[in-house]
Amino acid sequence: MTSRFLDLFRKVSSEGSTPGMPSVPSVAVDELRAQFSGLPLLKDLDDETLKWLEPELEWFSIPGGWQLFCQGDESDGLYIVKSGCLGVMVKGDEGPPVLVTQIHAGQTVGEMSLISGLPRSATVMAIRDTEVFRLNTDSFLKMVELHPRLLADINKILVRRLQRMTSLQTPVDISRTFALIPTAKDVACSDFARRLRDALAKLGFKACVLDSASAGKSTEWFNNVEHDHDIVLYEANTEVDSWTRLCKRQADRIFLVIDANAPPSSLPPINDLVEDKQYQPIEIIFLQPPDGGGTRPVGRWLDWLNMDVHWHVRRDNHDDIARIARLMTGRAVSLVLSGGGARAFAHLGAIKAIREFGIPIDLVGGTSMGAIIGAGVALEWSDFELESRMRRCFVDTNPLSDFTFPAIAIFKGQKVSRLLQRQFDEIQIEDLWRSYFCVTVNLTKGRAQANRRGTLWRHLRASVAIPGLLPPMVDRGDMMADGGVINNFPVDVAYVERRGPIIGVDVANYRPFGKVPPDYDRKSLFWIWRNRHKKIPGIVSLLLRAGTISGDMKARDSKRHLALFLDPAMPDLELYDWQSFDQAMQIGYENAVAALERADLSALTGG
Repeated sequence: MTSRFLDLFRKVSSEGSTPGMPSVPSVAVDELRAQFSGLPLLKDLDDETLKWLEPELEWFSIPGGWQLFCQGDESDGLYIVKSGCLGVMVKGDEGPPVLVTQIHAGQTVGEMSLISGLPRSATVMAIRDTEVFRLNTDSFLKMVELHPRLLADINKILVRRLQRMTSLQTPVDISRTFALIPTAKDVACSDFARRLRDALAKLGFKACVLDSASAGKSTEWFNNVEHDHDIVLYEANTEVDSWTRLCKRQADRIFLVIDANAPPSSLPPINDLVEDKQYQPIEIIFLQPPDGGGTRPVGRWLDWLNMDVHWHVRRDNHDDIARIARLMTGRAVSLVLSGGGARAFAHLGAIKAIREFGIPIDLVGGTSMGAIIGAGVALEWSDFELESRMRRCFVDTNPLSDFTFPAIAIFKGQKVSRLLQRQFDEIQIEDLWRSYFCVTVNLTKGRAQANRRGTLWRHLRASVAIPGLLPPMVDRGDMMADGGVINNFPVDVAYVERRGPIIGVDVANYRPFGKVPPDYDRKSLFWIWRNRHKKIPGIVSLLLRAGTISGDMKARDSKRHLALFLDPAMPDLELYDWQSFDQAMQIGYENAVAALERADLSALTGG
């Protein structure tokens, strides 16, 4: 299934035609002109060059799941996608290859290796059944002799790709065809598909739904439908029949549509449809009851399918459907909140302002106190509920007051655990209404990790456990601590999701210590307490600063990925000054309002 297609193609070419393998058709100049009209690289070729090019082109169809070429291969030419979709996958030092981008109809792949002469930097495979043209290296060089400007055009393409990767905006790959596969006959997939089509239309996309009534149509018919629409939704049957398999073959991305009330044992035998999730993106839509309660737990489903990317949709809820439409089209708004102790109360003001300006929050993530406040957003708490819960948890009672003999940390941490458990109960991260992550650092393995599953309060407790201040949490034998040690402003975690623009709120800046006397290290505890108003740091301040300074340095590099950066200045607020709640919240609100009034909000509001 995943062997390289070109190896077989070349073998067949040398031995003669084989049933099932496409021949290379004669392509008229007018057809080539139409094929290349949208390609910056080839659209300006004259008719004479096109006539020369016609016999040089190889045309073939690649079945979904087959590799076109592998990372490390020598370059053998330029590829042009005629129809379908290719996936570009990169293998790092550890783990399986990761899908980093998609190449759709009218786009090219292979230019970089062709020009540089270096081996392929990525593996490219067909996400779905795909037709491509190939221009081998020798033919390409001949064409460059006829049109020397082609090299300059290629350099422009590569520069634009580089700029896109390093721009302030998140690079987004917009899939154009989706297979909606229901897992049971009573799943309201048809209703969901049509509501989703209407939501896409409100965003300005021309979308259509194809169901089994379209079975039996020709490949050309499907290609024409896809050409005439921005997005095509293929509604599959519950049975794994020929129509369902065709839906999968036509899809850039698959949505499994599941009734959240149903147990996993009710899933039909569709393992062969989801086995290729490594290269064909598969996500789960959990249809939740329309009542006002929380989500139905979905952990067993995720375990059974061995999948994590999922979305919750309440039946008849227009906002939920609109959120899925934004996620599909690269218009989802992510909110990333930094750690910062009591200064993080400014997040509450920023969130209030963002909501007042009509900006939807589709995905949420954070570190330390930012993770705690972000969890409330993912639970859909109102501004009033967020404020009252945070006040009750951190202001009405000092969370850092259970001092202990510092064998592991200054505080026992039991009070923080009780406060978090009281606010968040035993809810699981995967059951939050919004997609959510919180960052912790695994002290045992020495790396940061973004937690997307598990008991929420336990991960939040770990995310605020600054080493030396609070004891780490233990998870399967590993010690988990404050993610701010490595990544206090986890914009990079949201960035790699490529779902749309990111708003980041960093409250960790502007925390200067006052000047200390030369004999500071010999001062008494009473002297430090008496001079606290001069910003003379005590042990708590020192631990807080030392525990997050590495993460602060990384945060400076994250700003370039943001569509909107908010950094409320609070030089007089200490990290553990819980009584500064109202002041911090007001500063955060005023800073956000001022920034939002200056910003172009079209990308954030869908305008």
